[in-house]
Amino acid sequence: MNKTTEQILDSIQHIEQMKAELEAQKAEKQRKKKTAQPLNYRFHPSCKDDIKRVTDGFHGKFRESDIARAAIMIGLQEIERLQSENMNQAKGVIHIQKLKVQLQK
Repeated sequence: MNKTTEQILDSIQHIEQMKAELEAQKAEKQRKKKTAQPLNYRFHPSCKDDIKRVTDGFHGKFRESDIARAAIMIGLQEIERLQSENMNQAKGVIHIQKLKVQLQK
């Protein structure tokens, strides 16, 4: 076998190794990637209407699920902020919201 053939075979072997490494990296990245999980919580029907209204205000830029996720994250951040500042106030806000939902039933 001549030197050129050996170089070509070495290059092919190196390419195959690189492909295998890239596939392994891709598989590891997919394994680590967290996928969204559905929440098993019930919301008042007006929440769906509110989410649709806000979504429509963005003129198709976002989906309803994007708005719902953002609303949940913003709400959780606000609740955590209230907890850190005044636990009794945070409890009061949660209790008031709970009562509002119960009254809407």
